[in-house]
Amino acid sequence: MRRKRRRGVQSPPPSPLQRRAKGCQFGLRCALSRFMPVADRDMNRMLSTLLCPPSLKARTSFPQTRRWLARGAVIGACLFCAGLSGGADSWHHPLCLGGGGFWPLRLPVSVENNSGEDWNGVPAQVPAALLAGASVTSVRVCNQSGVEFLFEVLDRHGVPKRIGRLADDDRLIIPVECPKGKIAQCYLYAGNEQAWAVPDFWRTGLVNGGFEAGQENPEWWVAASTSALHRASYQLSGGRQGGRCAQVEVMPGAPPEWIQWRQGQVPLQPGRGYRFTGWIKTEAVKGRAGWFVHVDGDRPQLVNHVANAGEGTYDWKKVEIRFTAPTNATHWTCGTVLYGTGKAWYDDAAMEEMDEPANTVTVKLGDLQKLTQPPVQPRASVTGDVWPWRVVVRVLNTGTSAGPDSLAMVDLRRFAIQLRQNPASLGLRIRNARTGAAVTGHAWLDKTLLFPVRLPPLSVEEYHLELHPGQKTSEAQAKRDLETLLESSVNLVRNASFESGETLPVWWEKPAGGGENLRFGFSAQAWAGKRCVELLVPAASPSAWVGWRSPKIPLRAGASYLLAGQLKADGLTGSATIHAHLLDQTGKVIADHGYLSTAPAVSGQSGWVTSSRTFQAPADATAAQLHLTMNTSGTLRHDAVLLAEVCQGEALRLERPNAAPPAQDLLFWSVNPLVKVFPDDPPLEAPSALALECAANEQEAAQLALRSRLNVRGVRIVVSPLIGPQGKPLPPARVEKVGFIPIDHPSGYFHFQGPEWRRKLPRQPGRTDGWAGFWPDPLLPAETLDLAENQTQPVWLTVSVPPQSPPGEYRGTVTIAAGGAKPAVLPITVRVLPFSLPEKRGLKAIFDFRFGRGGDFGSGIRTAEERRVWLKFLADRRLGIDRLDPAPKFSYRDGKVSMDTAEFDETAAYCFDDLKMPVAYTPSFFYGFGWAYPPKKYFGLEPFTPEYERAFKEAYQLFSDHVKARGWHDRFVYYISDEPHFKHPHVVEQMKKLCALAHEADPAMPIYSSTWRHCPDWDHSLDIWGVGQYGCFPVREMERLQAAGKKIWFTCDGQMATDTPYLATERMLPYYCHKYGAEGFEFWGVAWWTYNPWERGWHTYIRQSNEGKDYYWIRYPNGDGYLAYPGEPVGLKGPVSTIRLEQVREGLEDYEVLTLLSRLAAQARKAGKPSPAAEKALAAAHDLVSIPNAGGLRSTEILPDPDRLPAMRKAINAAIVDLSKP
Repeated sequence: MRRKRRRGVQSPPPSPLQRRAKGCQFGLRCALSRFMPVADRDMNRMLSTLLCPPSLKARTSFPQTRRWLARGAVIGACLFCAGLSGGADSWHHPLCLGGGGFWPLRLPVSVENNSGEDWNGVPAQVPAALLAGASVTSVRVCNQSGVEFLFEVLDRHGVPKRIGRLADDDRLIIPVECPKGKIAQCYLYAGNEQAWAVPDFWRTGLVNGGFEAGQENPEWWVAASTSALHRASYQLSGGRQGGRCAQVEVMPGAPPEWIQWRQGQVPLQPGRGYRFTGWIKTEAVKGRAGWFVHVDGDRPQLVNHVANAGEGTYDWKKVEIRFTAPTNATHWTCGTVLYGTGKAWYDDAAMEEMDEPANTVTVKLGDLQKLTQPPVQPRASVTGDVWPWRVVVRVLNTGTSAGPDSLAMVDLRRFAIQLRQNPASLGLRIRNARTGAAVTGHAWLDKTLLFPVRLPPLSVEEYHLELHPGQKTSEAQAKRDLETLLESSVNLVRNASFESGETLPVWWEKPAGGGENLRFGFSAQAWAGKRCVELLVPAASPSAWVGWRSPKIPLRAGASYLLAGQLKADGLTGSATIHAHLLDQTGKVIADHGYLSTAPAVSGQSGWVTSSRTFQAPADATAAQLHLTMNTSGTLRHDAVLLAEVCQGEALRLERPNAAPPAQDLLFWSVNPLVKVFPDDPPLEAPSALALECAANEQEAAQLALRSRLNVRGVRIVVSPLIGPQGKPLPPARVEKVGFIPIDHPSGYFHFQGPEWRRKLPRQPGRTDGWAGFWPDPLLPAETLDLAENQTQPVWLTVSVPPQSPPGEYRGTVTIAAGGAKPAVLPITVRVLPFSLPEKRGLKAIFDFRFGRGGDFGSGIRTAEERRVWLKFLADRRLGIDRLDPAPKFSYRDGKVSMDTAEFDETAAYCFDDLKMPVAYTPSFFYGFGWAYPPKKYFGLEPFTPEYERAFKEAYQLFSDHVKARGWHDRFVYYISDEPHFKHPHVVEQMKKLCALAHEADPAMPIYSSTWRHCPDWDHSLDIWGVGQYGCFPVREMERLQAAGKKIWFTCDGQMATDTPYLATERMLPYYCHKYGAEGFEFWGVAWWTYNPWERGWHTYIRQSNEGKDYYWIRYPNGDGYLAYPGEPVGLKGPVSTIRLEQVREGLEDYEVLTLLSRLAAQARKAGKPSPAAEKALAAAHDLVSIPNAGGLRSTEILPDPDRLPAMRKAINAAIVDLSKP
């Protein structure tokens, strides 16, 4: 297996640093004397030496960081309390990427701004001595309100430190936010040994500018725009002073590309001057060669400079770029340039701030604080009986005062999946794990448990939740328990169930605005009790936020709160939820995270939905005002509103305390492949055999879960040949282990507004029914695998049946062997049915193939052969592709359009003729516009001028005629616009004009747009409507368009996230298509990675704009845009599939059998011999899905019983076999 690149960064050995003053070292003399008494000068000298060893002072070569830190510098570190205990602030919890742990150490840091200007992101340096020994990955920094900041950790050489332990002489660089004349407080947290590494740091300057640090590649540098003809490499010799350097080589005849080694996202100070220098050596260069600098801010490339060293061959040459950072700038990126052909070497890059330091930062450290958990000793149950299941829960009181009795809140969604039943329906006992004392009274909020606790300030306690399936709790009783809680003093909301009041609810402020037809009042359709409140906004009403508002509700700064309620939608055209505004002492909404919303939201039609969220009241929040409001039309109902102070509980694990020890060390059991298996899943009963059935030309998967009491290496899983009729075998079964990927927060679309030095984190609840933790997703070849002690490992066995396979039973065995133990042998039978899936795909499914902003991670398409690997990978899963590359080459000269399709035809022939792909989009050249952007300028011509229209139609006609001649015309769909924002009049008009041009050039080529919702103005423009499958496009409008000859596809962006417990949407999309007559569906990516997906299962925040003017930060759902992984980081070639993608394939195969059964049933009806079994099976398939629904991210709601689907598929198979008999 190929050696993996190391993830962390270690200090380079002293000898290279002494030999060459390169990289990222800096020296900084700390002026401690002004903050310490004279008697403490010895400590001053010691700390000064600690922070800046004399051996480094003579070899400082980190000019930007030196000046930047000096300007923010410097640092007085008072290691005595100095009147700052930090005890006035609650412990901030949870912080990001906690990994299920908590932070036991906290260091208060106080910064005083005595300058004449506000400090916004000014760097300050803090010694790490008081936190020495804590892991670097556990460090977090936040302000008094709990807003997390980026930071940097530097070792004694000034090298960024990402792994290992903090040392006495390490330093943290933190950004300072402090108004002039004020004191700002922040906190350094550490010691959480379960914490995951943060992905982003507050870079302090150019790192490894001399390319001396690195193994396979130079540390901190990233290669981009590489291919077989454009190569970026790391040279271990040949540098300017004989050391290492970077190299770029472009082959003769290759097209120019911005191939580069780059390093970026380094913060800068607006308005200040900078100087970049770099060295370059060339050989036979034709074109431009040198270095570039980009400066970004509220929009990309505010500064774009290239220092061109010239063509030809020359020895090392220095280039320089000077610039002044614009006032709206936030960070810079630098990199190499070889735009042309030839060979170039690069070395000794440096970035220096030219202006003199302006500020002095005074930093004072408070006492190191600790949060400890008392030890829990194993105890016998007080009553002597032990219930079957036990959930171990940790509860934290993060406040600084005990206060009255509080509520512990524990989310048990994950254990509902493991138990395969709602824990709220089970018998429940709660005990203090340390004392054994019983806890009386509790309530359920959906699958979240609330129970009373009394914990000392800043304390941690453990509880056991004992569950008994034989002692059921009725839904009515659970509702009464919650009603009791709602009416108690714990609930800060008065009249929470709206039972008080004659014509309007008391305590609540009635809705205002929203137009004269706004209606509001009581409704008898209550969740509980006799009534709820409802709000009706007619469709023609003006856009406005309207609804019920509460009085101001006092909050305790630093305390944690739960906000929840019941929502019910009736014809909502948009979405609605519960909102809260956090107010300061003046009654204004606080600046940081002052607007909160619960999740999930409701839209369309819905039953009663529990919507909730937790939050920690920031330091400046004194009150909350609840807003039961919406800005959409339709009817919205509210009931059972709760706002209560809570202690946050975390469910740690599920145990079976009375389970007998297993008879053998290695356990295995079978799991429905629609159900995701987690490392802490408890063992179930082993199957006596595995039985699969499928048609010819189909694949079928089984899932086994393995678990061992001990660490076991080299477990072998072998599937014997599957021998069937006439002794013929099936192809060898694939054996793949399921990999686990970390997920930091349940999926959603998360926006961020704030300065660059603040950590971009989700602040709202997620939309999925998932949770933070490790999630199963990639499928890895598994000739052997290792099992960790008491950890469950899922394994997939996939059987492929060729098209001409004889029907009948194919038998074999699955052998599981570990070490010298006796192997376990499991019989397996595959029943091949007497029918075959057609070669021609009946459902058009397009998955876009493009790489995301994180790159291709070595698994890209540098050659035509590598591209074909990806294309076959998609075709084997019955998918089409968005675009065929290389695309046709269009040119425009003297008013005429020409087209070169030589390379395009090779790819198209491979996709359509060899791989039998069902569909693709027309070349991206024709893509008209997206969102609210203006139309594309074809050939640089101004849109909708006569010349523009002639050129477009000529190009479109050329392409259309060509694919007709090759027999591919029916495979193409013109994707004209992605998610057009039709609320803008100019978007409506430009769509109509572009569609008219395309229809005039080729009326037979269908035009598609992923509109999601309906725009009546385009009824005669679009041929295929891309709509959401969850109800945002009313079914009646779908049916009306279909009756008019239009077609429907489902667009499913954001609907197939990694963190859903069931693989519901992936499998069920073809069922939606079959029931509602949609001819296809599309998804926007299979390889759009923004982080290395093996390391992080979530996306980075990206900068985007709806119209190219106003930019914002957004993070997409986890796993959105990719259903495959790059093989290169794990030593494999090409793509690696996922359980999500394989269930997409399974669903597409199901569609074929549904289509076949529909045709056979129709023939039987026509012949007067209807088949009740066939009609029942088809009805069951259609009953499986409905519109509206909870959406693809709510897998447990759209598929409550995952065993229903395979049982239904078997019924469909049986009906086909019965109707196929002569």
